[in-house]
Amino acid sequence: MQTATESKATVTTAPLLATALAFALLISSALADVSFRSSWQGRWVAFGDYYVDIARCNDNLCTLGVWKFGNNKPSFSAKLRLLSYTKAEVADKSCTLLLQTTPKIPSDIGKDTTETPYLSVLENSCFARLDSTLSYQQNKAYPAFDCAKARSKNELAICQSSDIMLGYYDVLLNDFYHELMKNMSRDKASALQASQKQWLERFGACEGDAECMLRAYKERVEEFGDRYCMECG
Repeated sequence: MQTATESKATVTTAPLLATALAFALLISSALADVSFRSSWQGRWVAFGDYYVDIARCNDNLCTLGVWKFGNNKPSFSAKLRLLSYTKAEVADKSCTLLLQTTPKIPSDIGKDTTETPYLSVLENSCFARLDSTLSYQQNKAYPAFDCAKARSKNELAICQSSDIMLGYYDVLLNDFYHELMKNMSRDKASALQASQKQWLERFGACEGDAECMLRAYKERVEEFGDRYCMECG
């Protein structure tokens, strides 16, 4: 039989455990979502004169462009609908383009894969010059913000970097922040917004240094976990 003290402790800790579990599920969901998008984003190079660029993935839709090397405009562009980790199709009824690949981001964040992924063209009536197999070439990061509008030293460095993890963590942090804002009361959301503004000022002090930015991203993601559990418990 539980004592009064034990019963009170159970009642007190139950909401905290529920909150911790909810945040763990949030992290798991966000990681899966970011990994899903990141497994497609990048430049895919064919052996011919063209390459495929997949970017700005959001809500299972990405921007796909088929570019000829040396040109400043794509030869073909369309919205790409992500069907699964390994398959995607062009969301355009006027033609058919079905692609297949493998995820590039492992479950361990920051651990690099050794095998180069390939993009296979299963069906194609959209662009005749598109080869059947393309190899992956990660030549830039894909953050949550639009690189065409990058102005600060950090933004420019992220967009020009070949380190996929900078863009990965920028998207991850952005997703966490908006999830937290949606699940907090107005007062707590206001406090988190002010805290984020202060963090962005400190983050700006990195002035484009990749190690500094990556360290700041990781620390902020961990801080979000602590803050969420404390304020929602």
